[in-house]
Amino acid sequence: STFTNELMDIFEHHGAIKFVNVLRNEDNTCKGIAFIRFETKEGSDKALSALPNFWYNGRRVFVSYAENRENRRKK
Repeated sequence: STFTNELMDIFEHHGAIKFVNVLRNEDNTCKGIAFIRFETKEGSDKALSALPNFWYNGRRVFVSYAENRENRRKK
């Protein structure tokens, strides 16, 4: 999708990307959440450092490491 390609354009300057997964609703609209997997931790560290948050299409985007499901349930 175009949004996936735009995310790749934004983040690939910081490191090689394995994949981008944009979560979508049943009607194919974006849920407002995406996961980006970098080839290396160094790439993800650079992206997080350079883009902790930014504006995209009038919406504020927050960037953080994803937590695994087990850790989220323990909180």
